[in-house]
Amino acid sequence: MKLLITLYVFYFFSLNKVVCQNLVPNGSFEETFRCPNSITLLNTKVPLKNWYSPSFGTPDLFHLCSKGSNSIPKNFMGESYPYNGNAYVGLCLYKLPEKTYREYLAVKLLQPLRRGIEYELKFYYKLSSFSRTQIDSIQVVLTPDSVFLQSYGIIDKSKFFHNALMMKTETKFDRENWKCSHLDFTAKGNERYLYIGNFDQTDISQSEYDQILKQMTPSSDMVDIVAYYYFDAIELIEKGKEIQEFSKGVKFQLEKVYFDFDSFFVKPDAQGELNLLAQFMIENPELKLTINGYADNVGNRQHNIRLSLLRSKAIKDCLVKLGVEEERIQVEGYGSSNNVSIENSLNRRAEFLLN
Repeated sequence: MKLLITLYVFYFFSLNKVVCQNLVPNGSFEETFRCPNSITLLNTKVPLKNWYSPSFGTPDLFHLCSKGSNSIPKNFMGESYPYNGNAYVGLCLYKLPEKTYREYLAVKLLQPLRRGIEYELKFYYKLSSFSRTQIDSIQVVLTPDSVFLQSYGIIDKSKFFHNALMMKTETKFDRENWKCSHLDFTAKGNERYLYIGNFDQTDISQSEYDQILKQMTPSSDMVDIVAYYYFDAIELIEKGKEIQEFSKGVKFQLEKVYFDFDSFFVKPDAQGELNLLAQFMIENPELKLTINGYADNVGNRQHNIRLSLLRSKAIKDCLVKLGVEEERIQVEGYGSSNNVSIENSLNRRAEFLLN
């Protein structure tokens, strides 16, 4: 498979860090149009990109910039910082007395999975501190088709998911620490959508129910008995896929970060590569990044310099939205001073340098 990230090496000092494409867009829930001011993902005021609820259930978005019920670390379901970055989501996977109420999370992958290829799925979860009970497992479904349940109930796997991959991970009772779930699987082919939740008819015994009620006090924050989980850092990669290093002191280009004529709009298909770069910078907080923008040789020199600087700033804005601190990124614009091709579309680009 062709490398997602192409490096143009000028000099080299390795950080010994490798990354490969995460097929889950916005896997750490960092990318929003603006600071969320409401919890539920079904509310149009919550601008989380890519993710959605595949039912009338209402998953929740929590962010460091938010105030009130969806703030971090303290929010309406407990207290927790993200596993990484600035945000995480929450799902009610079981609830009493409404035993069939469920919340699910869904996303369209950046590309369909390939038949017979092995993949790795990894995500982090945490039982919220206000949860009164737990479930035995969290389930993941990968399917070629998009589904939507017009109710708050359980998505029937036999009815909605045809030719789908279904996996589950056993949960551990821990309200203090993030837990990692790691699943390896072989694709059937053409899976395009990923769903996370509880698809089983979960129930607890009457004795367990009575014991939970005894433990609750009149001042308890939650009236309902829920198993509510936080989720963060969801990653799906191809096993054995060729991977590439980001290195300090090495100028590089990202294969899909190019611009249309006289435009500084960052195209949607560049998002996967920018997610990788942002993740790398978050994991290496000592690094700073310089973005050099370029233009083709059409138009006057001053216009192209301004345009190339706007391209650098647009990329910076994307990385900041993904959780990279603004002060760690420097932008420059060089116009058409360093064209690399007779093909003008290849000159409308950006170069990156980590220091």
